[in-house]
Amino acid sequence: PITAAYTWSEKKDTIKVLIPLKGVSASKADISVSASTLKVNFAPYILDLVLLKEIDSVKHKATVKDGVLNITLCKKEIGMWGTLIKDVSKEDTEIIKREANAQLSALNEDLNAQRHERKLAEEKNSLRKQMKLEEMERTRVENMKLEEKTSAEKEVYDVFAKMQMSNATAPTATKADSKATSVGSKKNVSFGTEKNATTIDSFLDADDIDEVHPTPVTFKPKNNTQIASLEDIEDDYPDEPIPQSTDIFSHEIADMQYTEEEEEVRYVPPPRSTGLSANADQKIGISFTPRVFPTPMRESKAAEEEDWVAKNRRHIKKHGVLGKHNADISEEDPVWLKAKGDDFFRSGDMRSALNAYSAALETDPRMLPCLANRSVCLLRCGQPAECRTDCTNALQIITEETEANTTTGASQDAPSSHAAMSAAQTKNAVMVVKLLMRR
Repeated sequence: PITAAYTWSEKKDTIKVLIPLKGVSASKADISVSASTLKVNFAPYILDLVLLKEIDSVKHKATVKDGVLNITLCKKEIGMWGTLIKDVSKEDTEIIKREANAQLSALNEDLNAQRHERKLAEEKNSLRKQMKLEEMERTRVENMKLEEKTSAEKEVYDVFAKMQMSNATAPTATKADSKATSVGSKKNVSFGTEKNATTIDSFLDADDIDEVHPTPVTFKPKNNTQIASLEDIEDDYPDEPIPQSTDIFSHEIADMQYTEEEEEVRYVPPPRSTGLSANADQKIGISFTPRVFPTPMRESKAAEEEDWVAKNRRHIKKHGVLGKHNADISEEDPVWLKAKGDDFFRSGDMRSALNAYSAALETDPRMLPCLANRSVCLLRCGQPAECRTDCTNALQIITEETEANTTTGASQDAPSSHAAMSAAQTKNAVMVVKLLMRR
């Protein structure tokens, strides 16, 4: 590295060091300040100084202006230094730098611990503040609920008080109304004046009847107001049984039940047409979404159903209901599946060819080329037992077909020996299997 150039100036309490960066970016400059050293590294330049006296390694400031790095250092003791660098030997310089690095490492560890503690304290403080805010919010909500509850209870009690007052005043008002009605319905009966009463008395005195009749009492109404007698009132209002309170309540209950019965009556529309009308315009066409599962789409779980179909696709093909529209027509064609298996076989993919031949045999179990080719795939995949089973099945199918053909020919030609026929059948079967395996 190249030693960097610098200039410096001092005051009683500070020192300023100016270092030209010479085109190097300020972000690449690394500054290390200890109690007795100053190190600035900006490749390919480096500045490593052993200071005359100690400085405060924490209180320092670095700024960049016009490509010049300005470092301000704070002295521990106030005073003028006169020179910046301490004149010591190389060994002493190394010792001072080593001690400075150790002090700097300890200082960094201490500062990191302080930062960590300060961060924890800030987090705890913020957590306390958050908890306090939540508690205040909870208290506010509880107070609001309590106020609403109190106001609602007060309203209910006020309504109950008004109802009690109305119930207490209702009987009094009813009695007053009944009295007013009875008074207003009384008949206006005239009893005559005092003059008429005197004439009647004189007439009775002049009569010679032995019985003495009492003289009727006459009243002089005020303001010529006529008042009905008790007999007339009794004639107008005959004795009637007073209805009991239970009868009144029974009538009210009956009315309520009648109202509920009226509310329960609902209009039921007539049944809709079945869509079997002779008129084509009135026919109703219904189409359903094709689905593997016999459940409506609104109750289905598409993802689980797709997983189930993917796992059980081979068995679905054998199903009488689910296998009808489960796969494409090409996937159900054994010839197409055999051709697909042949392609895999030629490319060397024995597992895929085995799957294709197995799918073809599920559709047509007596397809000899697929049986022969699958036996070869099984043999190459290291499954000799399954290979022998396929070969045995193929020979059995060939034997059955050969016997059928031989029986048909024997019915037309002369009968031959049984041993020669069996040998010919076996030889023919072996030749067919070899031919199929060559394919």
